[in-house]
Amino acid sequence: MENKSIQLNTGWIAFTIILITGFFYFINLPVAYDFDGTTFSQFLRHAIINNTLTGVHQPQHPLYMPANFYLYKALNAIFDYNVLEYFHLQLFSLAFGMLLLWMGYKILKQLTEERFFILAGILLLASSYGVWYYSVEAEVHMPGLFFMALGIYLLFFKNSDNPTWLNITTAALSFALAAGFHLTNGLGAIAAFLILLFRKYSLKKIVGFCATYGFFLVIELLAFASMTSINLIHVYKEELAGRDALAGYKISYWDPFSLKSLWESIKASSQGIWFTGNSFPAVVPVVLFLMCGLIIVYKFKSSPVKKKYGVFGLWILPYF
Repeated sequence: MENKSIQLNTGWIAFTIILITGFFYFINLPVAYDFDGTTFSQFLRHAIINNTLTGVHQPQHPLYMPANFYLYKALNAIFDYNVLEYFHLQLFSLAFGMLLLWMGYKILKQLTEERFFILAGILLLASSYGVWYYSVEAEVHMPGLFFMALGIYLLFFKNSDNPTWLNITTAALSFALAAGFHLTNGLGAIAAFLILLFRKYSLKKIVGFCATYGFFLVIELLAFASMTSINLIHVYKEELAGRDALAGYKISYWDPFSLKSLWESIKASSQGIWFTGNSFPAVVPVVLFLMCGLIIVYKFKSSPVKKKYGVFGLWILPYF
């Protein structure tokens, strides 16, 4: 009973931290708009004025513009919602940023019952540059990050020893939604597949996950192609050939593997924790990161839950 009370109290503390974080993010929404955000808001304004998604060229993230277009129309019809499109996209990112922090709490709670570690982990996420930046900008990434975290939770932390078919299919849907918000998030499905193999799940469950993921992703792409009248097969074929079908000039999406590129990837990832070019307090996430690392080494090096940390190791692999 006492343990349940501690968990309940920890949940309320975590919820309070997330609400305060959301308020802090909101009052610090940037007014110096970035290039991608202005592009997205122009596409959204065009779609709203013309009441159609035809002409919205965003094949790299086929769910982002349709989701915001229909959400804006629904809010406008119900609440006479009529805000600047850029601000709407910022609010969209902020909402998914808060959901990501809550999903972080759910995953941390599966890893340990240590209240300090759970709350420190949430603070680490909330104060990291990557989460802050993509939660306040009119960017595509925060919804994808949330759905990847949800997929990880459903597949590898909720009934992880014997995931139900409901868990597998909803996780596959979550990963497909993540890829729909940005196709590079499809790397998350590769990571999930590696973890399924590593944990020696049954072939039936592995095939079921892959088939469900593929089905949902194809549905998303077909819906986007129908709404925007874009020939996605032509666009993706041109990009694979090194040509940007929309820009009209030759472009390369491929870099050969090298130790230098690996080092650049590691440096880029580290900026998600600490970005010195911004005034956001950088020392907080660095200190919290080190503290959490020490706790992991000290408290869990021989614990049965250590196998769950392998999820994060295999998760990172495809991104490099």
